[in-house]
Amino acid sequence: MHGGRGRADIFVADGWVAQPDVVGDRTGKQVHVLQDETEEAAKLGESGGPIHSAAAEFARVTDVKSARDAFGRLSHAIIAYAKTSNAAIGDGVNVLYCPMLKKYWLQKGAKIANPYYGKSMLECGRVVTGLPDLDR
Repeated sequence: MHGGRGRADIFVADGWVAQPDVVGDRTGKQVHVLQDETEEAAKLGESGGPIHSAAAEFARVTDVKSARDAFGRLSHAIIAYAKTSNAAIGDGVNVLYCPMLKKYWLQKGAKIANPYYGKSMLECGRVVTGLPDLDR
């Protein structure tokens, strides 16, 4: 799995319009990444269904709040799949945790870029060692 390609950084701006290369204009890099995720999830068969659904949902969002929620669901689906199948989430991709929302996300690198609160809580969170138990 590509682990969402570590695109948590797209949520740093508090307005979706401020991200022209993201899903909003339907022509940018993020849509291509989501197509990759969707295609790769389809190769997983039934076990990739949650990833496929979450990526498709993320591709349809039109505002930053919905995008943040959908990104969280996509990260959760990829983490869950990787945990149950012992699959790698991607080179340089880390699992991070937001203690305010009690949610995980995936991103490249270890410098925290919390996708859930934009600029106001950008550095809130921590890198998690290994894949977390999402049922707790």
